[in-house]
Amino acid sequence: MGSISPQKSILVISLSKILTGHPVSAVVAADWAKPKAATFKDKFDVQGFDLNSNDIPTTLKDLKSTLEGRRWDGVLVGWCTRGYPERTVLFEQVVAVFLDVMREGREMKLLFNTGPEDLVEPVVRNFVEAQGE
Repeated sequence: MGSISPQKSILVISLSKILTGHPVSAVVAADWAKPKAATFKDKFDVQGFDLNSNDIPTTLKDLKSTLEGRRWDGVLVGWCTRGYPERTVLFEQVVAVFLDVMREGREMKLLFNTGPEDLVEPVVRNFVEAQGE
């Protein structure tokens, strides 16, 4: 099995804090602590970004600053943001911010999970399996 070098930076965008009271960083830490992540966790630096649906203009501005503030290899838009019809407009706005940053010449993969506790699989699918590891 080959190696991924250097460590990949992943940003997880979520409404977890608003919906469950738990910041997405806690959800990220819990999912990456599971046995399914043991083989991969040292290859990734996964950070969370909590959306605030109560102040969308500020949260989108903060998201853009976060995306521009460092080199991200992947951005995962979480299930809490896109899994519900009533959040479609916010989801579109988040993707629009991502695309704006991409137009500035940054290269990042856009990732999607299949459920609220599925943060490892999309990263592995897009960075490890895509490289034939």
